[in-house]
Amino acid sequence: MRKHVARRFLPTIRSWEWHWLVCIFLSLCLLLPLGARRAASPSLATASKEASFGNMFGQGASFPTVSNGYLLSFSRKANVTQPHRFIVTSLLDGKQQSVQFSLKQPYSFIEDASINASGHILVAASYVRSSDGSPTNVFADLDPSAKESFLVNLGDYSPERICGGPDGTVWMLGQRWASEGSVPVPDYSMLRSYTSAGAAKGSYFERSTLGFSSAINFHKGERATPAFLACGDASVGAYIGVPGTGVGYWAEVQKATGDLRLWTVPVLRDFRMTGIALLGSHAAYASFVSASGERRLYRLGLNGNGSASWNPIALSEDISVHFGGLVGRDGNQLVYFTANRTAGEVVLHWSSLQP
Repeated sequence: MRKHVARRFLPTIRSWEWHWLVCIFLSLCLLLPLGARRAASPSLATASKEASFGNMFGQGASFPTVSNGYLLSFSRKANVTQPHRFIVTSLLDGKQQSVQFSLKQPYSFIEDASINASGHILVAASYVRSSDGSPTNVFADLDPSAKESFLVNLGDYSPERICGGPDGTVWMLGQRWASEGSVPVPDYSMLRSYTSAGAAKGSYFERSTLGFSSAINFHKGERATPAFLACGDASVGAYIGVPGTGVGYWAEVQKATGDLRLWTVPVLRDFRMTGIALLGSHAAYASFVSASGERRLYRLGLNGNGSASWNPIALSEDISVHFGGLVGRDGNQLVYFTANRTAGEVVLHWSSLQP
């Protein structure tokens, strides 16, 4: 009897109560603002810290970058009488130190430099030997106290980007110029790692991954191939944009296992990448600027099928008016500079990501 009653009244409940429930639900949806109905995009929080650093620029000096708690700028070119100069500034107390470095050769050039977890300066450089005029590729580990510095000859491998992980491993992204001039181009590893003592450790990210239809040039300059390297706590990532293809590649190596994964990502049209930071495993953020000066911040969204996309990070009005671009990370915060800086002065801002 109870089953019979339930069957008789169930159609009645569905016919009018369900109708009212749907109406109420749709009414509530219409009352909600659009932003509440769709998942909110992540945004950059208001800066928790701001600091101004002077005397960071000079003729031929690099733009300052942040790594392992330090701000670093350096002179790119040097010769026998004029050494390279590094300006190292502690983000903790603002203390500044000037370090000179000379290869004592007719000409030397620094492609990139960063600070490792021990406070040493890691240098990716090349020079012309005075004995026979041949180019030589090296990386250097400079102890600002001048106690434990050393130099490693890298043979025909030209290091173009360099960074240091918290475990002391040195990571470099580079190319073999002799190979690039060959037909066909022989394969080689573009991403390499070395121990804190300078011994070769691992090789990753084969040149053949990019294809050989377009030449690559990681040297700094107007026609350089976009190439960026970022060291995180758990992984290291390298980005390369292949000229003329509209495609970029993101390679990320997990430090614990040495496993490498590769993603392809469409290049942002009319925008140029200016900085990158790796806040965690698979958490890469990059800043871009257009020819008209518009500046944006993106997170690299990685998909399981080997493809990736640049997902925009919302910038509030007070941030967007002075956002210049990423110079690195400090802990779990992104560090960016003020675009409208006065000559020779850098103003940095620290911000976290919020959902």
